[in-house]
Amino acid sequence: MNSVAQPIRKDVEELHATAIRLVHVRAEVWRGIAETNRQIQAVEKETKRLKTEFDEITARADVAGFTNAVGVLLRQQRTALPDISALKWQLYDRQTKLSDVHIKRIEYQNERSLISDVETIVDQKLNEIGPAQSDIQRESVASDLRRVLQTHGRYLTAAINDHASYLERLATLDTRQRILLTQTEFQSSYIAERILWVRSAAPITTGTISESSATVSWIINEAHTVWQRVFSDAESHSVIWLLAATAFTILIIQRNHLRVRLREQGQQAARRSTVSLRPTMVALVITIVVGGHWGRKQRIRQRRMRHPLHSKKRPKRCSTATCN
Repeated sequence: MNSVAQPIRKDVEELHATAIRLVHVRAEVWRGIAETNRQIQAVEKETKRLKTEFDEITARADVAGFTNAVGVLLRQQRTALPDISALKWQLYDRQTKLSDVHIKRIEYQNERSLISDVETIVDQKLNEIGPAQSDIQRESVASDLRRVLQTHGRYLTAAINDHASYLERLATLDTRQRILLTQTEFQSSYIAERILWVRSAAPITTGTISESSATVSWIINEAHTVWQRVFSDAESHSVIWLLAATAFTILIIQRNHLRVRLREQGQQAARRSTVSLRPTMVALVITIVVGGHWGRKQRIRQRRMRHPLHSKKRPKRCSTATCN
């Protein structure tokens, strides 16, 4: 072959390489379709299981009421529910996959449209090499180029169809998983609303009330003592109580601002486009400030209530007659 026809030979070799690449792409798409089908079956099976078990529990509750046995079943069902956050994240992540597959399909469609008119492309390439080649050589080059273009077009069509099937399977999985998410959220809400109504102890009777009267009396008596200790400790350690009251007042005043600030930083940190640790660190500092204040306040209060008000015992005052 004359060197003048080398550009066409180079085009033929590039088309061969692209065809091989398309074979690998199709194999990868087939694996994706197989995995998606497996996930669809798993989601459908999970949805059916949840619905069957939930229907059995609600039917038993309708007949027998919310007994202890029904309460146990509800707790078991709540434990068996899928993670709602994980389901939402999978749905969110799949949107990216759907977009990528759709874009690839459009790219292959555009590429196929460029080589749809095979004869026009062959004539253009033959015009590029000019009349220097013999008719036999020109026909040989044209035949090779025509065959490769047609084969490449068939591979592109197959890849487009594969991607269309992959899109359909992904969309089916997305629909099935949204049904599972709806079912999970409904059951979780149902259980949360009713599980507190399940009786976990013996019913309250007059005997229970009479037995608890001593406890109520003790609480009333001790409340008076506790408040005495609080006021006495506040008088003895007025600076500490003043600082605590000031910090508590500032926290109450700024609580709405801190809550909004914490929510904003948390949302910014959760964005996939965020690459800085600053939102996370700011949210952590706000949490430490708020939580640390409450923790210190609780520890001071518990320590004051647990230990005597004064570490040193005061000498007992007495008259001469009583001391003797």
